[in-house]
Amino acid sequence: MGNTRYLELGDHLAAAAQEIENKRSAEHSRLLILAAGAQLATKVDVPGFRIPDVCEMCGISRATFYLHFSAKEDLFVELMQHLTELECSLTPSLAECEDVASGLERIVDWYLNLHMANASLFANLTYLNRSNAAISESWRQRAKRLHVALFAELERFDEIRALDKVEANFILEFFGRAMNSLVNQFGPIGVLKNPYLPTDVAVAKRAVSKAFHRAFFGRDPTKGVSAPKKITRARAPG
Repeated sequence: MGNTRYLELGDHLAAAAQEIENKRSAEHSRLLILAAGAQLATKVDVPGFRIPDVCEMCGISRATFYLHFSAKEDLFVELMQHLTELECSLTPSLAECEDVASGLERIVDWYLNLHMANASLFANLTYLNRSNAAISESWRQRAKRLHVALFAELERFDEIRALDKVEANFILEFFGRAMNSLVNQFGPIGVLKNPYLPTDVAVAKRAVSKAFHRAFFGRDPTKGVSAPKKITRARAPG
């Protein structure tokens, strides 16, 4: 899609539809539906998500909608897939980061910016994740792809490679879940806010980046460089 990178899935899909030359093609119609669905999902929850509203937003008939999707749940399944592709395409490279601390800051910045831009959509997908098998499977595959990609970037640094891989992977997974809590903190209006989390995004990003670093190395990134601590697992008695 040219050189423009969109954080919001609805904008990303609308731009993709705009690039299709044949505006009467099935591909164009499908992308219009997906873009409208993504945009509507930022305004309403799943129970309030109505197919007639999607049709009105993208200027199609209900018959055209049902040529592409049998129900709104099917639309959300495909939105989940497109959201995963968007996340993976925007996964940050840490090649130019001078040290692990700046790499972790870049990961936190990317994750929170992207997920706050799509917070309401994520909230709706989380709701459907409890009952829709296809979305649950897509969610698992998404988590695996992102985790593998991020860990590969972190392994550019000697300090990360020196750590026990199982423990380091656990820390990365744990902080992914912690950042999801921050997405809710700054995300959809009406979501109950946690009084123990920062209310300023910049403060939250700094706090998470420092905690991330401390979890890996047992020290703050501002305390100077020391030899990385090798994390070892105790052997079972035998």
